Amino acid sequence: MKMRNNFPILIFFCLLITTSSCDNNTQTAGSAKETTSENDKKDEIFTPAAGNIELQAPDFADPASNKYYSDYTSYLKRVVTAIRSQDEEATMKLFREEGKQFDNINEMEEHARSTPEEEQKFTTWLMQSMPLQKEVVQSLYYKKFNEEYYKKVKEDFKKKEL
Repeated sequence: MKMRNNFPILIFFCLLITTSSCDNNTQTAGSAKETTSENDKKDEIFTPAAGNIELQAPDFADPASNKYYSDYTSYLKRVVTAIRSQDEEATMKLFREEGKQFDNINEMEEHARSTPEEEQKFTTWLMQSMPLQKEVVQSLYYKKFNEEYYKKVKEDFKKKEL
């Protein structure tokens, strides 16, 4: 039962590990070749996937879960669109302003898995959203956002220690 509750987190970490090992392989291969410019790297990273973003929010019985995953699906589409268009300002604004509303994801995942039928809907949505979530996590904008966020957290922590 415990493992089932951590399944989405496990998938996310697997994606991060895979991404990390792919980045290391890319860097190793790149060191053997001639160095490329920053613009070439950006084009490589932000190449949009073929087709439009076709992700639909699941239809849960719980209205709160329905709203949450509908909003999150919409947010995810907007973030990926901003990343693909290489709009740093829009992407960072989405991360800073709208991303906060999804801080209660663990609680919402529990609601979304309240019955086997609901869990199946959630799992299907999660698997369909993984490529988009991976695209977000691999983006330079997400890395920059995290650096800024954790820098602020460290500064706030130091202020509280004084």
